[in-house]
Amino acid sequence: MNQKKLLGLLAKYPAAGKVKTRLARNIGIHEAAAAYKSIAEDVLRNTFPSGGEYERIICYSPSYMKERFEIWLPGERLISQRGEDLGAVMDNALKSLFNIGASDAVIAGVDIPDLNKAIIEQAFREIEQADIVIGPAADGGYYLIGMKSPQPGIFRDISWSTDTVFKETISVIEKLGLTYKTTVTLSDVDRVEDLLNINRGAEGNSRA
Repeated sequence: MNQKKLLGLLAKYPAAGKVKTRLARNIGIHEAAAAYKSIAEDVLRNTFPSGGEYERIICYSPSYMKERFEIWLPGERLISQRGEDLGAVMDNALKSLFNIGASDAVIAGVDIPDLNKAIIEQAFREIEQADIVIGPAADGGYYLIGMKSPQPGIFRDISWSTDTVFKETISVIEKLGLTYKTTVTLSDVDRVEDLLNINRGAEGNSRA
């Protein structure tokens, strides 16, 4: 059977006031949008499947901005996000990947500065050994999740946007009798301190 590994990256259009709202309270809506755009473009470069290890699709939002996404990210395959909350969005994104032929599907956010191809490849390897792969985030959530088949149950009754999301999700996975593997813990950017850490890292790399 042919293996079709699909990566879905969840992306919002970087419009001022619509992305990184927590960060925007400290640095302003335009600066926060610019930071989101910059991080997203780095993630897109760093997860590009140059060797055909997997295929990549952008799960975009809002749906009415498809033309803007086509201008921003030319050549990328686009699928609109659907769902009333984060759990529904992720569940629907994974279902969309399976509906277009994925044998293994992984989704992740574009606001994770250290996300790269090596981590995505690790995630797909882990799915070969377990039902679910999940990437824990430093704030108690998770930045990546993947599976061999749709598992809508793991997205239900989770306290989204809290520091217990990862623990709650692992509990649900275990209750459903599913096996799981994890990838490295990473951080997203929601605070000024997170942004400063990225800038310090960039400065260090430029001096090396």
